[in-house]
Amino acid sequence: MQLYPDYKTMQTRNNPIIILSVLLFVIACGDKSQKEQAAANPNTEPSVAEEPVNVPTTAIGAMFQVDDFGKWTSVYNREVDKSIQLGMLRSLENPNLIFVIQRSENHTSAKEMASSQEALEIMKEGTMSSDPQFQYYDIRYYTDAPATDEYRLAVTAEVLNYEMWKGDFDRDEFNREEAGLNLIGLATDSENDNLVYILFSCADQQKVYDFMSSEDTKRAISDSGVIGEPNMTWWREP
Repeated sequence: MQLYPDYKTMQTRNNPIIILSVLLFVIACGDKSQKEQAAANPNTEPSVAEEPVNVPTTAIGAMFQVDDFGKWTSVYNREVDKSIQLGMLRSLENPNLIFVIQRSENHTSAKEMASSQEALEIMKEGTMSSDPQFQYYDIRYYTDAPATDEYRLAVTAEVLNYEMWKGDFDRDEFNREEAGLNLIGLATDSENDNLVYILFSCADQQKVYDFMSSEDTKRAISDSGVIGEPNMTWWREP
């Protein structure tokens, strides 16, 4: 089943490149400290401290081919404010296939930016050799803890019901960690809450392959409401 209705085959000057779906994302959250609250409201009783929670936000991802990764990275870092840069990945199969993610205020502003001549010129200056393919995300979870694992596994799946799937996904955390999969982030498509994007880090590809191909894992995936087989792609941070 095709999970990405908006992602067509990418075309370079002479060769087709099949689009790979991935996500990456960032969110920041937090409340005032108890001391700040007490100073602002001296007559109120201190509240019980709450753990920071991950609040959904929005992001835009762009995927494209480049001729010279080093030159493209230099141009990108020069032209794009670091405060909105959320991440960059290179395909394991094709190191010149790049995915970048940026913070967005909302999906409308992100789409306006993606269609601007300025954005296109910046990407072309950096030796971009294929038309960029854009994706818009609602971020559901993110951890900014440093990931030291060598690999990134991006998993995309369509589910029957996000909330029901998420409950099963959370309950399976122990088994994933035993297989060496460490959750970095989770997002849904801006136009379809049931299209889910997950990013893991891992150090041992074979261990992950064995886990994902086991009958127990396949059964758990099916029982959670996943439609068809998840799409998995491998990446690495530059």
